[in-house]
Amino acid sequence: MNQIPEVPTGDDVKDQEIIALKKLLHQEKSHFQWKKQAINFVALIILIVIGYLRSADAYERCSGTDWGITAAYFIIMATMIVVSVKVTAADQKLKMKFGGINIVKSDLIFEGTVLR
Repeated sequence: MNQIPEVPTGDDVKDQEIIALKKLLHQEKSHFQWKKQAINFVALIILIVIGYLRSADAYERCSGTDWGITAAYFIIMATMIVVSVKVTAADQKLKMKFGGINIVKSDLIFEGTVLR
């Protein structure tokens, strides 16, 4: 396993990256990955709200409002996928910068055509 450099290195930017990497590696030891948990929680809340709105008798089925709410749901979920991939790619880029720490053979590497 690659060693994480110690701070201070004399380079403030590198020091901040090392601190961020140590924090990320500590979070990966548990389920306390708050950025990723927040994305999942927001998706759950949106799903509950959309389910409630579509089950209420506030508007007619297959009306413009119904389709608008459904379209908004798909757009929000697609946006959340993009955000999730960007967060994961940024974490992975940081780990790769310091020698592929906590990267295993089965990980999907977010580079080039895999991440657009």
